[in-house]
Amino acid sequence: MTDDAKRNEIWRRLTTGASMDSLGLPAVNGRSDLRDFVPPVDTFNTTITGRWTGLDLSGVKLPSLRFRSATIQDCVISGSSCRDWRLWDTTMVSCSLARSDLRDSALGAVADGRRNSYTDIDFSRADLTNTVHVSADYTRCRFVDTRLKGVDFAGSVFCDCVFEGNLREVLLLSSCVQRRELSCERDAGG
Repeated sequence: MTDDAKRNEIWRRLTTGASMDSLGLPAVNGRSDLRDFVPPVDTFNTTITGRWTGLDLSGVKLPSLRFRSATIQDCVISGSSCRDWRLWDTTMVSCSLARSDLRDSALGAVADGRRNSYTDIDFSRADLTNTVHVSADYTRCRFVDTRLKGVDFAGSVFCDCVFEGNLREVLLLSSCVQRRELSCERDAGG
């Protein structure tokens, strides 16, 4: 497979959530090495569906992606340009977004009454300036020296999360955790 063909195939698999296993990519800490991957096309408004699992996307430039009913698990997306991402009904588990640029992203968008869920995510030193958080679940996430200026977490719920550093002009509504529908507890069905 030529380099261009391989790059096109990686991009196809990223957009559809197909596994990277059969591509023979090198591994970094058990994850497929896509560090500094350059997409073959402009990523503006590209929709991502399916699942990203075990990927190292450190240093990538993937602005304006749209995640719909997607799952992102065990991925490292550190030091990456992820501006203007939009996520709806998406689950992110055991990932690092440390030092990434997520400015102007919608991390807490709601689709058909379903919100995004973030569990064991490292947002340390990431830039979340002007991000939108209508409602999302954050469980065991780390916000250490994260740029959060002007962020309104609105109806988002935080369980066992760590915030360290400057929290100037950040809104966290403590009353949200008191309402049953926005509590940390999950119903048995999901």
